[in-house]
Amino acid sequence: MDRLMELLNDGRAWSVADLANSLREPQKEVQRRVESLESNGYLRKACGCGPQCKGCGHCGTHSPHAPAFIRAHPSQETP
Repeated sequence: MDRLMELLNDGRAWSVADLANSLREPQKEVQRRVESLESNGYLRKACGCGPQCKGCGHCGTHSPHAPAFIRAHPSQETP
């Protein structure tokens, strides 16, 4: 969980697939943790562009994006 939150501390929006690749963990496991963190208010959905996105919302395109997540409160401690 600590490594996951370290990635999310940079303020960028991350897709579950990009998080799983960076963590070298199964996507289903990362999805489960992200959903838990979101339901507890530690993450929120953002643009689904991936790690290059700064949470812009749409990146100037109208193509569908996978959901991505950013820290809801960057200074907040994670349980």
